[in-house]
Amino acid sequence: MVNTGGCETGPAVPKPGNLNIVYTNCKGRFGVFNKATSTEKAYYVGASNLYGHNPQDLKLRFQRVSPVHVSPHNPDIVYHTSQYVHKTTDDGETWETISPDLTAFEEDKQVISGSPITRDITGEEYYSTIYAIRESPIKAGVIWTGSNDGPVHVTVDNGKSWKNVTPKKLPLGGRVDAVEPSPHDPAKAYIAVLRYQLGDTKPYIYRTNDYGKSWVLLTDGTNGIGNDIPTRVIRAHPDREGLLFAATERGVFVSFEDGEKCHEFQQNLPLSPITDLKLHQGDLILSTMGRGYWIADDIHTLVNYSGTSDKSQLFIANKSIRNRGTYMRVDNASTPQYTDPGVSIDYYLTGASVNPIKLEFLNT
Repeated sequence: MVNTGGCETGPAVPKPGNLNIVYTNCKGRFGVFNKATSTEKAYYVGASNLYGHNPQDLKLRFQRVSPVHVSPHNPDIVYHTSQYVHKTTDDGETWETISPDLTAFEEDKQVISGSPITRDITGEEYYSTIYAIRESPIKAGVIWTGSNDGPVHVTVDNGKSWKNVTPKKLPLGGRVDAVEPSPHDPAKAYIAVLRYQLGDTKPYIYRTNDYGKSWVLLTDGTNGIGNDIPTRVIRAHPDREGLLFAATERGVFVSFEDGEKCHEFQQNLPLSPITDLKLHQGDLILSTMGRGYWIADDIHTLVNYSGTSDKSQLFIANKSIRNRGTYMRVDNASTPQYTDPGVSIDYYLTGASVNPIKLEFLNT
């Protein structure tokens, strides 16, 4: 394991195209770590020390896990958020603020937490900050944000103008834990909102198909996610429209119907709050509240799954890489087993086959 800068609380985001550069954050203090030199340069947008301050006295409010998001269209464009969206194109040396305050900003919430004896102002307690930001992966300049006090905003012109598109029936004050632009349609997006700190354990996952003009509540108690399961994150698969994964307080759910129906996807995953999900190189990677990381290897089969078990099915193979065999541990065995190189073929049979099963590989 390599220390990549920042601190315990912040994200570490590798720069696409440059394996030596990692963007980091520590309670709003942006850093650029260079693995080649093992050094970190700090380019703070706001104050260098947020400890001990009354939030109402701060010009910029950064919370514990202030987002760092690299544009999917240009690796030199990086977004970082306080109550505003900040943008850099030179690895943090200079910053441009491209939004107004995108939070609800209730003044009575901008107070010191705790009491004079147990005062705990270390930056993570600040309310009314932007908690999630994502740019559309298929249309540059379409950026979605969600704050930790409820509002959802979108810009379609790279920050020149912003529109509050918070779902009208969404209760006030919840934390927008995730915004997820569709990888298939620039007008479509999903949000997941967490409200259990307010005593509300209902799940809140919404979908829009028109840049936020209207929203559909997917978690209405009938789509497969129980009405008492808080939701944290929603992610869309880039290879199949409508294939979604939801992170909840009670594990992972999958949907093949764009969220209209959801199914438990625990497999051997312990029942735990799931804090984030990422689809990467054909795998589903997730983190738990217990600070554990789990990977579901090669879920490409789900891209081709018809959603029914009534008939046998041969699944289209994922892209494979020609390589040597490797030794790997299977089912936690004490002795590694040799795995032959080759292409993995997945299929599903409804029952015993009357005729022999035959697979032919043709060089066409």
